[in-house]
Amino acid sequence: MSSPRLIAVIGGTGAQGIPIVRDLVRSGQYTARVLTRDTSSARFKELQSYGPVEGVVGTFASEESLRATFRGAWGAFVNIDGFNSGEKTEIYWTLRGELLLFYLLS
Repeated sequence: MSSPRLIAVIGGTGAQGIPIVRDLVRSGQYTARVLTRDTSSARFKELQSYGPVEGVVGTFASEESLRATFRGAWGAFVNIDGFNSGEKTEIYWTLRGELLLFYLLS
């Protein structure tokens, strides 16, 4: 059996991200690296209770945080909350993150 593949997750502690991370790590086929503002939060601790979840402290609006989250990942799930960040910020960092991910994975 091959070792689990690493999935980078942005938005993993949100309403949509929690079930995604849960199902990924419970499958045994994946581990998750989740970008979070706080690794001691109840939502992040919940993610860790499902299986192998590693945290990167940072924000989606930081290239350094994105690089740390994406580095070495096999794939990614990205869900940025445009209601809280604003549409322009959401679009900019989504495109920036996709380009960075493409660069790091190629």
